[in-house]
Amino acid sequence: MRNFRTAAAALVATGIAALGAVAATGGVANAAPNQSITGCSTNVGVLTAGLFVNCSAPTGTIYNPTQITVTVNKTALTQLLGDLGIGVKVNYDLVCSVDGGNVTKPQEFTATKPNENVQVVNLQQTVGSPEPNQCQVQNLTVKSLASLSVLKYPILGFGATATGDNGIPGAIWAQYPASPSGAGSTVCADDTGNLNAGTKIQAYQCEQDLADQWIQVSKQLVHNGDCMTNEGGWVRLEKCEPGQWSAAPNQTWNVMGTPWKAGEITQGNGWCLSAPASGMVDGSQLSVKPCGTSGYTQWWKAPGNTPV
Repeated sequence: MRNFRTAAAALVATGIAALGAVAATGGVANAAPNQSITGCSTNVGVLTAGLFVNCSAPTGTIYNPTQITVTVNKTALTQLLGDLGIGVKVNYDLVCSVDGGNVTKPQEFTATKPNENVQVVNLQQTVGSPEPNQCQVQNLTVKSLASLSVLKYPILGFGATATGDNGIPGAIWAQYPASPSGAGSTVCADDTGNLNAGTKIQAYQCEQDLADQWIQVSKQLVHNGDCMTNEGGWVRLEKCEPGQWSAAPNQTWNVMGTPWKAGEITQGNGWCLSAPASGMVDGSQLSVKPCGTSGYTQWWKAPGNTPV
């Protein structure tokens, strides 16, 4: 019996912090580029000399992220910094769902120039997957690196926003010919039990459930934060591993198909992702075979590539 994972709902949070007028917004982001995750800002009037100014943001969530960017408000930096080179410090915790568990990585960076005010997070390097199931930005704070007595500005305004790009999951499926009765059949690359690393990828009748959903990211095929992997000619789900320049060779796939047109999914020199052509198809492990040897069982429609 197959298991199904239910996507967790995330709450939309808003808050007010108690330093001047400090606003914060957080929420949930779904498939699209440059999605808002969370952020905060402050517009502070004349305060007691020596006070350090800061703002804090509530937790924000993004599903299927391929990149996360945290940006300090550039206009505010221009005002705040001038030629002082002082700037602000940004801290937050990045908590991502990878391989069936949560990976937490504290992050920080300092913005001291208006043109150096962005941090782009490489998710593979940071949390071990190019596309986790979801990520949260928690405890985002922005703090001035000098007090008001040093800055000599009667009004300060700055903040930061966290945004993300994410992919749209889709099925990897092959169209089998019609049976003698005239019924057609679609077969999907399916994560047995909708689990994580170590499970086989099987051919299974497409059911439009979470076990059939993949995202293509820079020649990797990712499901539940793990990667489709060629292990000795058999296809399994394993933890995503970086190679010297990009993905590990046995996790690198050249996807010729699109959501509208079938094509081969190749690896190395002339090897193709293959489903069984006969016998009991449902439950049979997918394999990698020489291209051109298995006909329609090597022709797949697949989700488009999500650039990083």
